[in-house]
Amino acid sequence: MSGVYLDRVGAYLCDAAVLVGFGLRAADLWGSGRIDWLWAFLGTLAALGAILIKAETDLVAVARHQQGMAPVQESAAEPRAAGMALARKAAAALKFHRLISASRRPC
Repeated sequence: MSGVYLDRVGAYLCDAAVLVGFGLRAADLWGSGRIDWLWAFLGTLAALGAILIKAETDLVAVARHQQGMAPVQESAAEPRAAGMALARKAAAALKFHRLISASRRPC
């Protein structure tokens, strides 16, 4: 139990640190000799968004468990609308999500 908790906390912190680091690096690169704090702010904002999305996903599982409901099946994540399916295929082809998300599955 504590291993799963510590693993998730470590993963959240690592993902957030990568995004903040991207923002700080962008601030250094495009700051024209000085640090442009807008990029650092945007990186921090992206990190906060990533953590909130991951926490919301975990909270769905917790809420379902507390209500005595079965865990969500993988098939529930399949898009029903053709447009959404196309958007997901395009996002998967770009592999942008790999920057902040390791290929881990929930326990």
